[in-house]
Amino acid sequence: MARPKKSTVDYFPHDTTHGSTMQVLESKWGNNGYAFWFKLLELLGSHDNHYIDCRKPAEWEFMTAKTLLDDETASNILQMLSKLEAIDSYLWMNHKVIFCPKFLSRIEDAYRRRKESFPTLEKVYSIINVSFGELMTAETPQNDVNDGISTERERERERERESKVITPPARMTLKNIRDSFREIIGVELGGGVNQSLSEIGMTYTPETINFALLATSTRTPKPTNPFMYFKSILEGKNNGHSESSGKSNNGKPSYDSCENRDYSAGEVFDRSDKW
Repeated sequence: MARPKKSTVDYFPHDTTHGSTMQVLESKWGNNGYAFWFKLLELLGSHDNHYIDCRKPAEWEFMTAKTLLDDETASNILQMLSKLEAIDSYLWMNHKVIFCPKFLSRIEDAYRRRKESFPTLEKVYSIINVSFGELMTAETPQNDVNDGISTERERERERERESKVITPPARMTLKNIRDSFREIIGVELGGGVNQSLSEIGMTYTPETINFALLATSTRTPKPTNPFMYFKSILEGKNNGHSESSGKSNNGKPSYDSCENRDYSAGEVFDRSDKW
């Protein structure tokens, strides 16, 4: 029996700083606005093709139950998200479907090795039986005076849709990092750190990873736990170290002491500080 294709993700990036969307939500609804947005992103991540069809009573009830908000508050927040273009305005206003194009651009790496196609706005339109012709008809004025304006506006929307198809930046694979770690640092990592290495490959550029590897290999004296030292350089936890510079105040990579664990044997380090 063929293994079913997966069109969901188990995680998505959560930035430590936020933009105008979060500021508006928090200013109007406080912590409810903050919690609603990120719980909504969690739901989008766990839904096939990353959209929520709120025309289905079960979907709406589950969303309000997860976010712990009443129908009116949830509707008001979604209305604001639509106004801010944090979610697709047309799908929400006309079909009560929640879809976030920017969310897709943050999870492209998760689909890189999958056989199924990456979910797109066009794919969602097809699934819920909405055509781009309907979109153009609904948004194009019928009088001749505004025809030129409408045509230009539709061209702008088309350019925006095309710009959302982002070419993912080059990333190092799990094998690349393991091979580089062995060649540069001289340590063969065990399988217990594979998940961490995969996340590092998706989070940091090859240049940043190579810098951390070289800083680890050249440190004197050699770090007791090279894997933890390598990871701490990436995360900027070395006494004034920053990812851009990679050095401490005295011009040399610094090293915070840690527990005496043998990461080369594959022990899994404590990831409780990730979020």
